Amino acid sequence: MIYLLLIVSVSLVITILNFAGLPYKISKLFIIIINFAFIFIYTLKKAKLRNDKGYIIGIKTGLVFSIILFILNIILLNGFKAKQFAYYLMIIFISVFSGIIGKNKQKK
Repeated sequence: MIYLLLIVSVSLVITILNFAGLPYKISKLFIIIINFAFIFIYTLKKAKLRNDKGYIIGIKTGLVFSIILFILNIILLNGFKAKQFAYYLMIIFISVFSGIIGKNKQKK
Protein backbone atom coordinates (compact mmCIF):
# COMPACT_ATOMS: atom_id res chain seq x y z
CA MET A 1 0.00 0.00 0.00
CA ILE A 2 2.78 2.39 0.92
CA TYR A 3 4.67 1.51 -2.25
CA LEU A 4 1.59 2.23 -4.37
CA LEU A 5 1.22 5.63 -2.71
CA LEU A 6 4.92 6.28 -3.27
CA ILE A 7 4.67 5.38 -6.96
CA VAL A 8 1.65 7.60 -7.50
CA SER A 9 3.23 10.57 -5.75
CA VAL A 10 6.59 10.15 -7.51
CA SER A 11 4.84 9.75 -10.87
CA LEU A 12 2.85 12.91 -10.25
CA VAL A 13 5.96 14.89 -9.30
CA ILE A 14 7.92 13.60 -12.29
CA THR A 15 5.04 14.39 -14.65
CA ILE A 16 4.92 17.94 -13.34
CA LEU A 17 8.71 18.26 -13.64
CA ASN A 18 8.62 16.89 -17.21
CA PHE A 19 6.12 19.58 -18.16
CA ALA A 20 8.48 22.08 -16.54
CA GLY A 21 11.32 20.90 -18.80
CA LEU A 22 13.12 18.19 -16.80
CA PRO A 23 14.97 15.86 -19.18
CA TYR A 24 13.72 12.28 -19.47
CA LYS A 25 17.07 10.78 -18.38
CA ILE A 26 16.99 12.66 -15.09
CA SER A 27 13.42 11.61 -14.32
CA LYS A 28 14.26 7.98 -15.15
CA LEU A 29 17.30 8.14 -12.85
CA PHE A 30 15.09 9.61 -10.13
CA ILE A 31 12.67 6.66 -10.41
CA ILE A 32 15.54 4.14 -10.24
CA ILE A 33 16.96 5.78 -7.12
CA ILE A 34 13.52 5.80 -5.47
CA ASN A 35 13.05 2.08 -6.24
CA PHE A 36 16.47 1.18 -4.86
CA ALA A 37 15.87 3.23 -1.72
CA PHE A 38 12.47 1.63 -1.20
CA ILE A 39 13.74 -1.93 -1.56
CA PHE A 40 16.67 -1.16 0.76
CA ILE A 41 14.45 0.28 3.51
CA TYR A 42 11.76 -2.38 3.13
CA THR A 43 14.21 -5.28 3.34
CA LEU A 44 16.09 -3.65 6.21
CA LYS A 45 12.90 -3.37 8.27
CA LYS A 46 11.74 -6.84 7.28
CA ALA A 47 15.06 -8.40 8.31
CA LYS A 48 14.90 -6.74 11.72
CA LEU A 49 11.50 -8.32 12.39
CA ARG A 50 12.12 -11.86 11.14
CA ASN A 51 14.16 -14.68 12.65
CA ASP A 52 15.52 -15.99 9.32
CA LYS A 53 19.00 -15.26 8.05
CA GLY A 54 19.40 -11.80 6.54
CA TYR A 55 20.58 -12.89 3.13
CA ILE A 56 17.67 -15.36 2.79
CA ILE A 57 15.19 -12.58 3.57
CA GLY A 58 16.99 -10.35 1.07
CA ILE A 59 16.93 -12.97 -1.68
CA LYS A 60 13.23 -13.67 -1.17
CA THR A 61 12.31 -9.99 -1.08
CA GLY A 62 14.50 -9.10 -4.05
CA LEU A 63 13.15 -11.96 -6.15
CA VAL A 64 9.53 -11.11 -5.40
CA PHE A 65 10.09 -7.43 -6.17
CA SER A 66 12.02 -8.26 -9.37
CA ILE A 67 9.37 -10.70 -10.57
CA ILE A 68 6.61 -8.14 -9.99
CA LEU A 69 8.55 -5.49 -11.91
CA PHE A 70 9.38 -7.98 -14.67
CA ILE A 71 5.73 -8.94 -15.14
CA LEU A 72 4.64 -5.29 -15.14
CA ASN A 73 7.38 -4.51 -17.65
CA ILE A 74 6.28 -7.30 -20.00
CA ILE A 75 2.61 -6.31 -19.73
CA LEU A 76 3.03 -2.54 -20.01
CA LEU A 77 6.07 -2.16 -22.25
CA ASN A 78 5.85 -5.37 -24.31
CA GLY A 79 9.53 -6.14 -24.24
CA PHE A 80 12.68 -6.97 -22.37
CA LYS A 81 16.19 -5.57 -22.74
CA ALA A 82 19.55 -6.65 -21.34
CA LYS A 83 19.81 -3.44 -19.30
CA GLN A 84 16.69 -4.45 -17.42
CA PHE A 85 18.27 -7.75 -16.44
CA ALA A 86 21.12 -5.82 -14.81
CA TYR A 87 18.52 -3.65 -13.05
CA TYR A 88 16.78 -6.73 -11.60
CA LEU A 89 20.10 -8.20 -10.47
CA MET A 90 20.91 -4.90 -8.77
CA ILE A 91 17.57 -5.01 -6.95
CA ILE A 92 18.35 -8.50 -5.68
CA PHE A 93 21.87 -7.45 -4.64
CA ILE A 94 20.58 -4.39 -2.77
CA SER A 95 17.92 -6.41 -0.97
CA VAL A 96 20.44 -9.09 0.07
CA PHE A 97 22.83 -6.40 1.31
CA SER A 98 20.12 -4.61 3.28
CA GLY A 99 18.85 -7.91 4.69
CA ILE A 100 22.30 -8.62 6.07
CA ILE A 101 22.57 -5.12 7.52
CA GLY A 102 19.08 -5.37 9.02
CA LYS A 103 19.94 -8.67 10.68
CA ASN A 104 23.11 -7.18 12.16
CA LYS A 105 21.15 -4.19 13.50
CA GLN A 106 18.54 -6.47 15.08
CA LYS A 107 18.26 -6.19 18.86
CA LYS A 108 18.95 -9.50 20.50
